[in-house]
Amino acid sequence: MIKKLAILILLSMVFGLNSYASEQKEKKTQEVKVVKKSAIPNPYITKRQGIEMDKTTFGEQPIFKLEIKAVNTEITVLINGVEVYRDFSRSQVFMEYTINDYLISGDNTIDVKLLADNQLHPNAQCKVTLNVYSSELDETYNLNKIVYKHGDKEQLGESTPFGSYKFDRGLKSDLNGSIFVDRVTTEPITIYRRGKAKGIKLQQKFYLTNPFPRWKFLDSEDILSESYDNLSAEAHKELKESKKIQALYALDRKIREAAKGRDRAFLKKLFKERSDENAKAFYYDAHSNLDGFVSSLINTVNNPHNELIERSEKDNYFVVEENRKLAKIRPIAIKDNETGLYHRYNIQYRYKDGEWMVTK
Repeated sequence: MIKKLAILILLSMVFGLNSYASEQKEKKTQEVKVVKKSAIPNPYITKRQGIEMDKTTFGEQPIFKLEIKAVNTEITVLINGVEVYRDFSRSQVFMEYTINDYLISGDNTIDVKLLADNQLHPNAQCKVTLNVYSSELDETYNLNKIVYKHGDKEQLGESTPFGSYKFDRGLKSDLNGSIFVDRVTTEPITIYRRGKAKGIKLQQKFYLTNPFPRWKFLDSEDILSESYDNLSAEAHKELKESKKIQALYALDRKIREAAKGRDRAFLKKLFKERSDENAKAFYYDAHSNLDGFVSSLINTVNNPHNELIERSEKDNYFVVEENRKLAKIRPIAIKDNETGLYHRYNIQYRYKDGEWMVTK
């Protein structure tokens, strides 16, 4: 009996040791997994702008688009601090917008502003997805996305998770991947363009390589020292009357006069940067595009059936983009008196060394 009891105690000790060893092994495995999970490389720390442009990951001449869906909310979408879309109807929205000329090889940011007069609708929703297409891919693939559902407990639960990815006909989680997506951050909006507002700003940073250079407007001087959207009515009025903004209106008048006077040399010099940058973004010949644009502007303005719409400075407006690097005023508008249709030439300007330059 004593012998059997001793054997049982011995077996119990052996099983206990095995169980303890198994627990320690499992714990160690879990610890290793945790370490690996937290070791996702963050290109915002380890990599810098100026990397080589990538012409292979997405095939030749990829087209990048933001697919924008929203309902029950006013929405503004920006890429790298530049507004690419807005809709204040609060109806159901579905739109695609090509962003090749705003996206760069390296660090990028998508901002989404959801706005309301008093408070966001309980069922306010949006989904903003970065898509890519090229002839080599044969179809469009989703990259990162921001999804926000105001009434849900996990309002951002369907957004692309923080992490490192590779591209394999879409994003695939990969610790050594060359694409990085940061967490979606939020901040409240309490003022918007000289009026009180209620809303939320969503932001997603992401890192990927592509064929595009660093666009010149990104390294221009700041036009403002604070956000245009946060300016008070008094500050906005003061800025509009400043020498800087008055010089912008003066350049707009020079463009109109040059078009009416058929001054091709002035217009080609002024719009050369825009033509060069757009050619890189959309894969066409810059020289022929510049010639075509200048000819179109001159011919449209001087067509006897057309009327160039003149605006007083009182009726004009200006906007400075969120990144403070770009400004725009009312587009040059020409009315076709035979059809009643309008031709509009949208222009964006940057400021450098005390002068305004056409850049987009």
